[in-house]
Amino acid sequence: MLVDSAVEKLSLDAICCLRHECPDRLFFYLNQIGVAGMLEYTNRALQQCYAVWKRNGGRVSPWGCLVAIDLTSFEYYGERDEYVHEYVKPAGRKYKHIKVRKYATLSIVAPRFKLCLCILPVRKGEKLPELVDRLLGSVRGVKIRCIVMDKEFYNVGVLEKIEAHGLHYLVPIVHKESADLLYWISTTTNKWKWKYMMGVARKERKQVTGYFHEYRTGDYAGFITNREMKTDTAEKLLELYGKRWNIENGFKEAKDFLIKTTSKNHAYRLLLYAISHLLANVQNIVRDTRFRVRYYEMREILRLILDPLTEKKEYPITKRLIAKF
Repeated sequence: MLVDSAVEKLSLDAICCLRHECPDRLFFYLNQIGVAGMLEYTNRALQQCYAVWKRNGGRVSPWGCLVAIDLTSFEYYGERDEYVHEYVKPAGRKYKHIKVRKYATLSIVAPRFKLCLCILPVRKGEKLPELVDRLLGSVRGVKIRCIVMDKEFYNVGVLEKIEAHGLHYLVPIVHKESADLLYWISTTTNKWKWKYMMGVARKERKQVTGYFHEYRTGDYAGFITNREMKTDTAEKLLELYGKRWNIENGFKEAKDFLIKTTSKNHAYRLLLYAISHLLANVQNIVRDTRFRVRYYEMREILRLILDPLTEKKEYPITKRLIAKF
């Protein structure tokens, strides 16, 4: 029914009324499952997608997978609990207080491919190192080569947690005075690899290796990594980091499958968010192992699969795609 809701762009109670009887009993049992139980079920289903992808010829490197960690926020209008974060948002000349729920995801990224492996809701006041540690501890049976993150994770504690798991990381350098100084020295000395101390202002010192790349005069990109690089420039790291943008496209695809709801039950909202990523995973597996399938084509295929009256014959989806049952 959840997949049916995502395909038909209807709420779960509307699908219940169309296909079955009153949805009250279904929601009663859904409310009995807490956030911890829902996380166990949903992450197990997401990681099963990896096994399906690998079994159907997915390109898995012997050195492991490149994965990306990211955060997503959704505005929320319900009661406050341990998963609700409060922010001040500008609204014209005024400001308004908003409540959001935040989710952290860990996904495999490759050229034109993204596969979500794990989803975790972010607790109020939870530190990034604790969150990253929980994410990495939730993924089993997947060999990870390197973790790619955005500037939000430019944090000494995060890097130390990743190293404690025996993994590599790749994070863009935040443009500060110290990084700007190293860049200008690089332009003069033609040396683009530097070791410097991170977290000096907060007394959390850590020596990291930074690589710089100049686009044009005064405009540069920098990355820190604990991988041993054969080159002293950041061009290879820039190419590797570019694969992370597939996670942004993946979020847009998952949002297309997101089921509408006004429920304030956090476990149920988590389930709907996980189902959207699960369907996006299915679409990406089909794309990677067969041929390119667009979102509206995938919706029609799922609609035929869910329909009990579908006969065993060929169904033209579009001019270039025919579904055979």
